[in-house]
Amino acid sequence: MSRENETVEQCRDDFVSMSQETWDAMMTESRFGAFLTPVEQEGLKLAIAERIRLKQLERQAEGYLELDMPHHALETLARSGDESQWGSRGLHLFGEALRGLERHQEALLYLARAAQQALSNIHVWIAMGWCYKRTGRIDLAIEALGVSETITSKLNAIGDVTRVETLGGGRYRVVSPRGKDVRG
Repeated sequence: MSRENETVEQCRDDFVSMSQETWDAMMTESRFGAFLTPVEQEGLKLAIAERIRLKQLERQAEGYLELDMPHHALETLARSGDESQWGSRGLHLFGEALRGLERHQEALLYLARAAQQALSNIHVWIAMGWCYKRTGRIDLAIEALGVSETITSKLNAIGDVTRVETLGGGRYRVVSPRGKDVRG
């Protein structure tokens, strides 16, 4: 286990095993404590613990993918429960694992959902391009890789990005945190 994973694991354990007194003190010192009932506080505690667990599973899956073990990555992500809880990263990792198993059509379903949630993630667009190529959709592969190239060039031009919006007709708008609008 890497040092970072050990730290995350320790933080999770500390949080989950936190005494009621420590939790109460934290809630009292924070702004949220005054607005939450004890039941809501307990729900918040469980939600935070669950989010930490999902992040850990994503890191494990990413490690398996780096080791070229896509089957283990799929099993790890499947342990996270309902995929409706997955954010763009979980969807992307699941799509990459399916792609690693050469299940390109299935991978596209997850990668497309990841792209909807994180339009500026060029890694998702590149993975989609490869999957489209492997399924014989060269036109869509070119478009996905074009989106990736557009995002990359716009990010290089403005240095940072807040969001990428689809304008239709293969065109996109990249908006920076400073309000700078660049059309591609």
